[in-house]
Amino acid sequence: LYGARTSLLVSVTAAALSTVLSLGLGLMAGVFRGPWERIILRLVDVMLVIPVFLIALLVAAYFKPGPLTLIALFTVLLWPPGTRIIWNRVLSLKNQEHFTSARQFGAGTFYMVRRHLVPELYPLLAVNFIQVVRRAVFMEAGLAFLGVFDPTAKSWGLMLHYARQFVFTGAWKWWLLPPGLAISFTIIAFALVGYSLESVLDPRLRRHMHAGY
Repeated sequence: LYGARTSLLVSVTAAALSTVLSLGLGLMAGVFRGPWERIILRLVDVMLVIPVFLIALLVAAYFKPGPLTLIALFTVLLWPPGTRIIWNRVLSLKNQEHFTSARQFGAGTFYMVRRHLVPELYPLLAVNFIQVVRRAVFMEAGLAFLGVFDPTAKSWGLMLHYARQFVFTGAWKWWLLPPGLAISFTIIAFALVGYSLESVLDPRLRRHMHAGY
């Protein structure tokens, strides 16, 4: 229970900041287009081909990060998928009739973003947040298990790391099983929440569900 505090704090905070960063960059690329779009999308392409966990491992091994450093690291590494999805959705929304009508009546760019784009993106933001939390939980546990994390910040991954010291005694299972099950159940729980949110918030999936009934 004590280890859950660090694991969930790092994961949820990093997911929230990463989602905000994805929203800002996705809106900038989709609304302003031009050089901004090309720069952001090329940066996304580069980040998507980089092995995220390997980069996190190298940085963590050098800096021996604590929770705050790990939050910043995950925020920087986990924003590209959400940015591409939001950019694609913004381009789709800009072609809809209500957006075009508001533009013809003289609505400014920031008004359009605040009133017509961001509210339409809430479902995507919620699902993206859940997906990033899942990845952050796994990455935090992996880095801590490999020993590249602040040893004073107790977490589930550090418990798995310390379990190796008791592998030749009967006590190993009490170090390994509780945090291992906690990590597994947490990732599964967030996955189920993400699937449920997607089916509830996505109008296309709602129509398929109602048609099935």
